[in-house]
Amino acid sequence: MVTGAVVNSHVNLSRRKFDRLKAVIHACGKPGDTRLEDPGFQRRLMGQLDWACQVNPQRGAKLKHLLIKALGARSEG
Repeated sequence: MVTGAVVNSHVNLSRRKFDRLKAVIHACGKPGDTRLEDPGFQRRLMGQLDWACQVNPQRGAKLKHLLIKALGARSEG
């Protein structure tokens, strides 16, 4: 583990970090969740997703895609 990233045969997010980000994104898509209205929370979440994209572009892109889907579900609901 180096600076929060797992270093084995390649650099990666830890399973725990990936799962935690995925859970937060999922919860933000639920009706009544107001965290995304907070600019500080938005900046923190986007910073974490940008970091995830730098560490592992494929997994980071997957998380960003999930956020886009969650935001779409919020606007539909």
